[in-house]
Amino acid sequence: MDVKKKIEALYEENWGEWDETEDGFVEVENGEWEHNYKNYHNNYQVIREVATGNHYRTLLTREGDHYDGYEVTVDGVERVRPVQRIINSWVVDENG
Repeated sequence: MDVKKKIEALYEENWGEWDETEDGFVEVENGEWEHNYKNYHNNYQVIREVATGNHYRTLLTREGDHYDGYEVTVDGVERVRPVQRIINSWVVDENG
């Protein structure tokens, strides 16, 4: 089975709770749900495939509310890799 389809199927089965021994994936990062429009929210998860060390990002959409419940769908799976970035910012020089 294609690894992306496997991830989609496992997400539907276990609601995004990854078990290294059962699923062969572990969660590396879990984003925050961002309000998109009315009752729609977007999120992502980064997971690592234990056997290969490959990382994948699942793109998620959630519809509904906390009263009636949510329906979460996987909108896509992308293979990703970690990248270190340096960000410069400017502060006021108190000595100047």
